[in-house]
Amino acid sequence: MRFYLSRPGDSGKAAYQTIIHTENVGDRTSLYGQVVPQGSRADVQAKGVWRDGMWTVEFARKLVTGHQDDVAFDIRQTYALGVSRYEIAGRRMNPKLQEPYFGAGEITEMATLRFK
Repeated sequence: MRFYLSRPGDSGKAAYQTIIHTENVGDRTSLYGQVVPQGSRADVQAKGVWRDGMWTVEFARKLVTGHQDDVAFDIRQTYALGVSRYEIAGRRMNPKLQEPYFGAGEITEMATLRFK
């Protein structure tokens, strides 16, 4: 079985910024700092709760965002989707990429989005 995925990044300002340290800041430090996303990268809002060994995450987004790089949802259709996070795959980062952890996450389960 083969899968072909198109994974272009959304346009706009990301929700993180790489922190470049020019001096020793101790044994442990953050690589990323949080910033307010803008443009297409700010379309989706999410909130998660960890309870009884399981995450419950709710997502919110306009049906039609007005951004060309977003799917315009039609409530009569269904959509396949998946959620990924960087650290679960165990793959190494690629320092040659603008986003070195791009592709290092895995989607473990596919979901189907249906509107009621």
